[in-house]
Amino acid sequence: MRARGSGGSPRDPFLARHPPTAERRETLRDYAARAIVTGEPRVGRDDYLARLRPIRRWLLTDEVRSRRFAASEILLQHLIDDGDGLGELHFHVGEIHRLRGSPGDLPKAIAAYRRALELPDGPAEPCAASGPSTFAPATARPRATRSPATWNEGRTPTIAR
Repeated sequence: MRARGSGGSPRDPFLARHPPTAERRETLRDYAARAIVTGEPRVGRDDYLARLRPIRRWLLTDEVRSRRFAASEILLQHLIDDGDGLGELHFHVGEIHRLRGSPGDLPKAIAAYRRALELPDGPAEPCAASGPSTFAPATARPRATRSPATWNEGRTPTIAR
């Protein structure tokens, strides 16, 4: 491949950008024509998933923590459509909504966490991180009977010995 500058003239390949699309297409076709295929061609999806599964959780966590929420949502939706490891994927959808914190995201996060817990491969993090009260109906949650400003009124301070 020849490196081209903006004017189409050859230039230093270390400073060059990608070659034009037509040239890349032609080069890839040449590579494919010369490729030696041994055995029966296969897609290899199951092998790919088996190799990726042990590290996928870390990869997804990094993706969500990158805070590119729209792109992460698209990626997770594609993976959910694919259907492998749905509990883990719904957990990460919940994490996107929890971290983004836009109006309406909390109910979406809770729904995604609940969905993750319903699935056999769902992680335990939704309960551990949020506590069971997050998933209880609002009517079942205990209510404070006094104002937080008066919680310590009448209590004697204790000093640990």
